[in-house]
Amino acid sequence: APVTPYGWHEWGMYVSAPGALAMLVGPLGLRGRREAGLALIGGALLLLGLGAFHPLAPWSLLHEHVPVFRSQHVPSRFLYPAVLVFGVIAGVSLGRALERLGGGAPWAEPVALALLGLIALDVALVGRAPMKESMWMRAPERIERRPAFSFAEHPPVHYVRRDWAGPLYLAMRANQGVIQCYGVPPFDERGALARSHPSHHGEAVVERGGERVGAARVEAWSHNAATLVVDDAPPGARLVYNMNFDRGWRAEVRGADGARAAPVVPDAHRVAVDLPAGRSEVRLRYTPPGLGVGLALAALTLGASAAFALSGRRAA
Repeated sequence: APVTPYGWHEWGMYVSAPGALAMLVGPLGLRGRREAGLALIGGALLLLGLGAFHPLAPWSLLHEHVPVFRSQHVPSRFLYPAVLVFGVIAGVSLGRALERLGGGAPWAEPVALALLGLIALDVALVGRAPMKESMWMRAPERIERRPAFSFAEHPPVHYVRRDWAGPLYLAMRANQGVIQCYGVPPFDERGALARSHPSHHGEAVVERGGERVGAARVEAWSHNAATLVVDDAPPGARLVYNMNFDRGWRAEVRGADGARAAPVVPDAHRVAVDLPAGRSEVRLRYTPPGLGVGLALAALTLGASAAFALSGRRAA
């Protein structure tokens, strides 16, 4: 199906005409609160899959106000779980219809099974084509990994046959960040500088009053932490680390007077920490804001689900 932009795999799925009909009439055979709840879930997922068709549509509200959804940009993917739920509903309705026929129609189940097999074969054969067409990317045989992490302005490594957007996965394998990267919404707080930028003087520098007065070296690095060493900082100096600032950064500074927590502040949208005079070691660590609250809510949800399941078992 000619669907633009991107491709069919982004916007739709093939379920066949009989499959679509079964999912449409399936909810008519439901009964009871539990099955009605399942139908409501399927309907909610279907509405989310329709996207921002109105300012008060479910997707519009979630995308505007809920952090997890703000970074998502293809609401049609909600159609996948919607089809899963409506497929379950269709199966429940079909099972109930076969039960009503009972022993009076011993041929009903084999016929239903054969029809379902034909539908599944049709869906598999049609679905194979877009999946096969999508899986064409092949990484180069040799990707040179930089010994120290740094930023490039544009993706430095490409697939054997280039994609329309620069790949970030290959840059990650090369231990490099990318400034102009696809997949990240444009924002003004990009402070990190590429190696090719005229103002780049290393991954960590010592500044005072906006002027560079020394250098620092990165002793250890991971995706959410870094240890930097400053050999000789003048009084009133600041360490500026070539990484985008975010309020999730925390710092510990070890100087001649021992270790202390230090506030991390933005310096031209880069990570910056005030230094004591002389030699010091700065340990930076990033934790996503709200991670603790999210983990607590996840634990609460898990506990509530377990309690609900146990209460239902006892009632049975």
